[in-house]
Amino acid sequence: MKTSQYLYESVKDIWEDCCNHPFVQGIGHGTLDIDKFRFYTVQDYLYLLDYAKVFAMGIIKSTNEETMREFSNMVNDILNNEMSIHNGYMKKLNITKEELKNSKPSLSNTSYTSYMLSKATTGSLAEIAVTVLSCGWSYQIIGERLSKIPGSTEHEFYGDWIKGYTSKSYKDTVIWNINLLDQITENCPKEQLEILKEIFIITSKYEYMFWDMAYKKEM
Repeated sequence: MKTSQYLYESVKDIWEDCCNHPFVQGIGHGTLDIDKFRFYTVQDYLYLLDYAKVFAMGIIKSTNEETMREFSNMVNDILNNEMSIHNGYMKKLNITKEELKNSKPSLSNTSYTSYMLSKATTGSLAEIAVTVLSCGWSYQIIGERLSKIPGSTEHEFYGDWIKGYTSKSYKDTVIWNINLLDQITENCPKEQLEILKEIFIITSKYEYMFWDMAYKKEM
């Protein structure tokens, strides 16, 4: 069994809870309160800034030019492509640059990104690869699940969000992350695999906490 599949089996119940969270279901059915989504958009913007830094650590710890370039591409993709999804909503929601500059991450947000940055700073390349994977992979699964709800991708407000996380370009970044993890852990010792599994479970729990934080607008 590949590492990615082994890790997926350990978190699929957590991800199922994420898919069924009222915030996520509200996006899919077009019923989520706009104010909750606005809160989420600001918090996710702040999250992505640190998320990009975790990928940047991958550049530092890569051992070959190709992997360095791929991590560099991911930093660019987060800051320019994934952020473009947010930029569109920021205009719709009248979120200004000044507001973003003065916004503070919630406790859950800070805890999550601090954990990722800690693992990226002290861990191996494999630990970096697994630290960022639960976010990207779970969002792809959520997007695919929501896209099956009739009319969801055509919703005048939330449709673009769903289409963004089901696009080919987004899926390609997730596939790259999965393939990289599987490649560098092909002969991974059992002890190291269990460390990766623990990281994957913790970051997946943080993903659920992020949805819950956004739904309750908890700082």
